[in-house]
Order: sequence, then structure tokens, then C-alpha cells
Amino acid sequence: MGFVRYLTAAFKNRWNLLALFGSLGFATLSGAPDVFIPLILAAELTYVGLLGANSKFQRYVDAQAAKATREQGTTNADQILQRLMNALPDSMRQRFETLRRRCLELRQIAMELKDPTLVKSPGTSPSLQTDNPLEEMQFAGLDRLLWIDLRLLFSQYALDRFLMRTSDDQIQKDISRLEGQLNGVPANSEDPQQQKIRKTLEDNLATSKARLANLQKARAQSRNRAARN
Repeated sequence: MGFVRYLTAAFKNRWNLLALFGSLGFATLSGAPDVFIPLILAAELTYVGLLGANSKFQRYVDAQAAKATREQGTTNADQILQRLMNALPDSMRQRFETLRRRCLELRQIAMELKDPTLVKSPGTSPSLQTDNPLEEMQFAGLDRLLWIDLRLLFSQYALDRFLMRTSDDQIQKDISRLEGQLNGVPANSEDPQQQKIRKTLEDNLATSKARLANLQKARAQSRNRAARN
């Protein structure tokens, strides 16, 4: 499939298509299409085959494909970022924007310390261009930390929504119902079927109690985070 991709790229080259259709048009108008068209097609097959097998052309095709993949990845990342930002409430969105603005300011300060000519006048957006590979790596690490912070904010928002929609009363009702059913099954019964039923009820009861405890713990942590913020 890799070589077919090179042949396809060679055929779809705009100069090749221009020459091919121009030649076919000339052959059609020449009065002897049965002579010229087979020759043109043979030349086209030879050209596409030779170009597709050329190592420089293959590297060019691979580079273009890699570039398209990077651009698509950047586009997808931007779309995901925008969806997350739109989903967050105003308070969390403002919190992230404040952190992002401070990171941009720190970047600019670091670059100005390296090169005072980069000092910007008040109100000018920070310049983030740098030719230092180490600085680029540091800035990329800062971007990853910002991305992690945004995902944590969204996770917190999703958890808060889940907690708001989950009812303590419903879980408590499930616990009471399971306890009532469990009381109806003798603990010392020798009937294998009743033992199986009791074991299932005990497992479900333990799961419901754990859900209630985790829910209460998560709500307490959410209130503490809200108080700190």
C-alpha cells in the first residue's frame, strides 16, 4: 500500500494532470487519436512509475503526509480545548484563563531576561517565539501542565455534576430494601439456593454502603475545594 500511495501522489500532481489532459486534448484534436492516445498513456504510466519509485519524491510525500497529520492533530486538540472551555462554568473558565495569562507573562519575562530587546510596551501581547531548543522544550512542558490543569478542572466539574444528580436518599432506600430482603433469608440455612441468594444480597448491600460512603466523602472534598477557591 505504501508504494501505491507514492504512485497516487505522482499521478495527482497538478503539473502531471495538466500535462496529461493537455496531451489528451491535443491527441483528440489531432485527427489521429488512435495513434497518439496510446503513446500518451504509455508515457504517463512510465512517468508515474519512475516518479513514484524516486526516493526524493517518496521523502517529499512522507513529509507532506506527516505535516498533514500534525496539522490535523493540532486542529483536533484545538477543538477539544474549545469544547472543554465551553463546557466549564464561568468561575472555572476564569480560573484557567488567569493561570494561562500568568504563564504567558512568565514566558515573556524569561525571554526578556535572555534578550532585553524582546521587552514589549504595555498592552502588547507577549511574544512566544524562540530559537532555543531547550526553551522550546520548557515552554512545551508548560503547555502540557496547562492542559493537565484544564482536564482536572473539567473532571472536577463533571464530578460535581454527578454529585448533584446523585441522591443520598435513593441509595439509603436501596440499603434499607436490601437489609429487609436479607433479614428474610435465614443466615444458618443449609439450602444452597438460599445461601447463594444471601451471598448476593450481602454483596449488593456492601456495594450500596460503599457507594454512599464514597458519595459523602466526594461531596465533602468538593465543598472543601469550593471553600479554598
